[in-house]
Amino acid sequence: LAVPGLALLLAGCSTPYTPRVKVEDPVTPQDAVLYGRFKIEAPRAWLSVDGHQSMGLAIQCDNGQRYVVRFDADKPLLAIKIQPSTCSWVENVFTGAEGNVRSSKKVDVPEFKNVTFLAGHAYYLGDMEAEVKTSQTLNTIHTEWRLQTAADWYRRTTRDLAQAYPNLAGLTTHDMALLQKPIAADYPGKDIAISDAEVQAEYERLYVKMGDTQYRVRHIMVDSEDAIATVKTRMAERKRFESIAKDLSTDKATRAEGGDLGWAAPSDYSPAFGDAIKRLKVGESTPEPVKTEYGWHFIQVIETRPNIYPDYEDIRAKLKVVMQMKRAKTRTAAAGTTGTTGTPPEAAMPPTAAGSAPAAASAPAAAAAPASAASEPAAKAKGRGKKR
Repeated sequence: LAVPGLALLLAGCSTPYTPRVKVEDPVTPQDAVLYGRFKIEAPRAWLSVDGHQSMGLAIQCDNGQRYVVRFDADKPLLAIKIQPSTCSWVENVFTGAEGNVRSSKKVDVPEFKNVTFLAGHAYYLGDMEAEVKTSQTLNTIHTEWRLQTAADWYRRTTRDLAQAYPNLAGLTTHDMALLQKPIAADYPGKDIAISDAEVQAEYERLYVKMGDTQYRVRHIMVDSEDAIATVKTRMAERKRFESIAKDLSTDKATRAEGGDLGWAAPSDYSPAFGDAIKRLKVGESTPEPVKTEYGWHFIQVIETRPNIYPDYEDIRAKLKVVMQMKRAKTRTAAAGTTGTTGTPPEAAMPPTAAGSAPAAASAPAAAAAPASAASEPAAKAKGRGKKR
């Protein structure tokens, strides 16, 4: 489910975010807990444009209590304590750094309407990722936020939560898997037999392919020898990489952002581009451009972070469907027929940058697992939708 973007207008109300549970916080059998990953992917400068620095999910309960779960760029894994009650997700709020609400957007989420939360239980809401974009018309800056992915990585996130918050260990956990779309009852290849061993082998192959590290990179794309020479001259003069990108890059999608491609694994890019990333340390850039089918690229690594994968059981059913649909498509092509084979659900490993595609699976499922050859992830940076 993608929540429509919103051009934010200033509003005067104020609602602070519900404090996240800390390791030292006591959690009693009378408490209920909501948890998950709530991540914002955006250039850091965008998180303060016009004073809007985050967004949250506002939850209203029958006992009169209201809670707001905050999206966070650095610490997305969080839990909040609530009083046991029946509650609904009623709106998204868009806020400044201190939680001052600048605007809000009503939502209608049937999966989270009149849900009863019991004392002594913890409820997994999902692994959610939001993105933010800005645009300007005349003298007005518009900030657009949207919920980009919603994954069901219940096993992985519950395990990570237990490690990070041992004070929550005594609670019974439940997988709510919000915003998940069910796998279609009928799809091409449904009757093709694929063994559990084959699915496991595909998971392991994709796990290795995705690697252990994600990279946030910038690039300067150029299309001529003269432009290459100009970039080299500017770099020799120690000009800032992002400034050169703003002046010279031909990639219109990222030029205004200083070439920022967001987070991705090397396998998400064209091979030459991905190989170049892996050879760079944080802060380093390629002294010579890298050639891909899109042009010539100077590349800089901004920062790195560990890649996070769903557990096999979280995505097993979905990955099997992807494999069946791929085989059905292959058989159709081999037979020389053209009929409609449908589109496989998004494959199953981790979202790797600002805009991974929405999940399309029932629980257990995942928002973006290591994509299979039938649904290989693109370089998901600021809506580009193509490999580099």
